[in-house]
Amino acid sequence: MATTGTLLKATDIIAERAALMCRFLKAPFPECYCMNISSKNIQKMLLFCADDYAACSIYRSKDASGEGEQSAPRG
Repeated sequence: MATTGTLLKATDIIAERAALMCRFLKAPFPECYCMNISSKNIQKMLLFCADDYAACSIYRSKDASGEGEQSAPRG
């Protein structure tokens, strides 16, 4: 049985991981790696969508163009 302290730690970890994930995961673009998961792009999906989204060229182009503003809220 989990204690309250354990649950708080788990929710902290989840919140911390969610902050690292790309905001476009909620409403991805057709060219996003997560839209066409294959052996060719799964490494990029795990790296960019679930960890270092700021280094992703797709994220940067959509974010800079403002196109992503309508697709996915920040935060």
